[in-house]
Amino acid sequence: PRIRSESPAFDLHHPEVAAIELDDNTAARDGKFADAPDMDGRDTLLKERIETETDAGEGDETR
Repeated sequence: PRIRSESPAFDLHHPEVAAIELDDNTAARDGKFADAPDMDGRDTLLKERIETETDAGEGDETR
């Protein structure tokens, strides 16, 4: 299992992977029992970060 303090940092740098994790773990996504930190609002935050990365990447040839 991931150390709880790693989750926010991982989500910040790899929101697309964290979003896949939420899709695979319905208990965590739906706020039911899960051996994980509080997931309330995590899906919304990840969507915003993914959209921001996508918007920032448009027309950016250096990425």
